[in-house]
Amino acid sequence: FGEPIDIQRVNVHFFEDNSPWIFAPVGLRAWVSDDAKRWQPCFAKAYPKPTAMQSARTGFRSELPDTGAARARYLKVTVENLGKNPPFHPTPGGKSWIFVDEIFVE
Repeated sequence: FGEPIDIQRVNVHFFEDNSPWIFAPVGLRAWVSDDAKRWQPCFAKAYPKPTAMQSARTGFRSELPDTGAARARYLKVTVENLGKNPPFHPTPGGKSWIFVDEIFVE
C-alpha cells in the first residue's frame, strides 16, 4: 500500500456458474507484513462446499482480521478453489474454475 494502513475487512468479489465448471471460493486466507518478508496470519476461513448445482451469480467473501483489525503495509490474499467438480455435477471430477475479479480492503 506504500505505507501501513488499518485493515478492518477484506472483501473478495467472485462469479459462480456451475454449469461451465465455475464455483464459488471454498476458502479465503490472508497474511499481513510491514516488509514483505515476514508474514503474519491475518485470517483463514473455510466455507461450505456446494451440495447441489447453483445458478449463475456474483457474490462476496468478506472477512475480518482475526484480531478485529490489523495494520500493515502489505497484504497477501489466497482464494481457495473447489479443485474438482463434485459428484452431483454433470461432469464429476473435471477441473473446476474460480473467477475472482476484485479484492476490496476496508
